[in-house]
Formats: sequence, C-alpha cells, structure tokens
Amino acid sequence: MQPARPSAPVDRASTDRAPTAPALFDIDIPAPAAEPPSAAKRMPGERAVNVLIDEPAVDREFTYLLSAELASGRVAARVGTIVRVPLVGRAVRGWITQLDAPEPDGVELLRIDHVLSEGPPPHVVALASWAAWRWAGTRAHFLRTASPDRVV
Repeated sequence: MQPARPSAPVDRASTDRAPTAPALFDIDIPAPAAEPPSAAKRMPGERAVNVLIDEPAVDREFTYLLSAELASGRVAARVGTIVRVPLVGRAVRGWITQLDAPEPDGVELLRIDHVLSEGPPPHVVALASWAAWRWAGTRAHFLRTASPDRVV
C-alpha cells in the first residue's frame, strides 16, 4: 500500500460546471423592431378596456379594444358588462373591469368580439375583488356567481 500523496488544490468552480456545447445554429437574427401601436391601425372611437376572463386558472385582467359601435349598442358597455373576447385562439367570456385603461407599450391590442349582456353593477365588481382577496378565491368565481345565468 502506498501512502496518499498530497494533491494540489483543485479549483472547484471550474470543474463543477458542465462544458458548454457549441450552438447548433449560429445565425444572427435581428430582433423585431418594437413599434408603438399606431393610431392608423385603430378605428375612431375605440378605447382600451381591461377584461377579467372567465377562466378558473387565470385570475388576471387583459387589455382589449372596445369599438364605439359595441360600446353604444344594445347593451351599453360599463364596468361589469359581460363580453366575449379572443384568448389564445378561442373566444371566452369575461367582464369589463376598467374603462379607458392604460395601454401596454409595444403590444397590438385585440378587439372585443361581442358585448353579451349586462353583468353585475360596478360596486359588485369591486366587492368581488375584495371577497376574492379576503377568502383567497378568484374574482371570476365571485363575478360568475353575481352574474345572471341567462338573459331573456
């Protein structure tokens, strides 16, 4: 048996890392230029609104464009109005939670498809937000409960 020889100190920082592999495609693709939403793409009278979608797993508001025709149609658009909006290739139900919402930069907003019916009044929308916070639920659950099942 041979005695153990003292070894030189090892730089662990350089040996613990996996070697980096060369890139498969070494192509320089320029990033798309972020152009601000132009007024030419918008129709006159459109305004941005926040919509809370009726999906159990997503408790988040999205910003959409509301046309003047939909806003002043059979059902006037206000906070609490039930609308149908496009979301990831399908149309989903939602509630307007804010009129004249600030527009996010560098994003082209989608338009609201339809104004379906009147929903809960604005003070009930605010109450649903508080109740969701207080009882750790989703706002959509409380708004679904406060909304009529069907409008005849």
